[in-house]
Amino acid sequence: MVPQIMIAQNCSYYKVQSPIQIPVDKYFNTKEIQLEKLMGVYESKDNILYALHPELVFVDDTERECTFLCPDCYKHFVEKGIVNPLSLAAGIDHGDADCIGLKKLNIFERMLVAKFWLYHSVVKIQRKFRSSNCSEGKRMHGHAIMFPHDAPDAVSFATLLHMMYNLTDDLTDSKIRKFCEKCITVQFLGKEEEIDYLMHKISGTSIIKARPHVVQQWLLILQRVSSAGYDNDPDISHMTQELQSLIAKVNAHVEKNVIRETNEDIVVRDEFETQSANNNNVNNGDSLSYSLLSNEDKKYAQHLKEKLRTIVSIANACNIDVDPQNRYQWASRRASEPASKFDLIHGQEDLLAGAFPDVFPFGKVYGNQLDLKRSQIRHLLLQYNCHAATCRELIFYLFSEEQKAHNIIGISNAQKAGNLAEYHHLH
Repeated sequence: MVPQIMIAQNCSYYKVQSPIQIPVDKYFNTKEIQLEKLMGVYESKDNILYALHPELVFVDDTERECTFLCPDCYKHFVEKGIVNPLSLAAGIDHGDADCIGLKKLNIFERMLVAKFWLYHSVVKIQRKFRSSNCSEGKRMHGHAIMFPHDAPDAVSFATLLHMMYNLTDDLTDSKIRKFCEKCITVQFLGKEEEIDYLMHKISGTSIIKARPHVVQQWLLILQRVSSAGYDNDPDISHMTQELQSLIAKVNAHVEKNVIRETNEDIVVRDEFETQSANNNNVNNGDSLSYSLLSNEDKKYAQHLKEKLRTIVSIANACNIDVDPQNRYQWASRRASEPASKFDLIHGQEDLLAGAFPDVFPFGKVYGNQLDLKRSQIRHLLLQYNCHAATCRELIFYLFSEEQKAHNIIGISNAQKAGNLAEYHHLH
């Protein structure tokens, strides 16, 4: 049975927000969305609201309403009779966009919808060469390489959209160019005839192109429910044509500025790359594999020097400086409008919610001003909908933050022990 202690206490959106019309296809046909479905709230037969995921509630043979509980919730709610601090009943509700049928964002669309950029994404497209079968050899695979910015970059696609029609065409193109250069680069690897085939093949997919109706549906929802600052953006509900035009220009700019790499010394097809390609066929949806590249990847470089030659060429092509003393290190891109968890009103909360709106539609994480606790990270990555666990950029960010925390603790302990000399190279 559902424990009485799980009766929902705070349902500010439940049956209060009016429905909203969002586009559902490329023709901008619309459907009505009930915003309360985003919440982890279940309404029982006797009209009581419980802080439960409706998907996990079922009716047993005796017509009783029951639910599944994770071990932590069972221990708190059932055994101890208290509220689990990391539960829906405690107000930890990130929102679940799957419940209202929003399209899954691809790598480019997430960057258009986000408030902060943490990485510059380089999407590398190459033919799949593992099989000797001719038809198999014509398949493609893609790999997204994430270059961290030197600081989170504050952006707003809705503001760019609003500004677009108050500017001349030259200024608009300049804004779009700067916007895209910070956001994403696409590189095709192979022979000239292979690249022509790849570009033709991928033109009909959403791997490297933003879909206007998907961007609009997400922005419309976020402007209504997110506390991450989307309500301060210009209203785009009546800017459908403008949105289509701007995204068409953004897509055209990305496609026009693809990097065609045909140098055989650069087009490396080692076993590591092929192994990664086995499970990443880009003919079906957004199925890119991911890598995060940073200054700490020395061991990676030693074992995969041939692979790193490709990475270095990509870095050079994208104007990401490579250290001449160590060609396997590269400088971060400069953020034009840098932000940090120390500057934002709610710190880490605002940064995570703004950078990953598809994981945190409500704009709420755990209320942390600074870093997440390990128990919170564990809770986040074990969510039943797997949104956080399958968001590679979020996992990279959490890992980087954990590394920074360990470095700070290490330096602090070394200073207390009088062994700070070993850290002199970190100046």
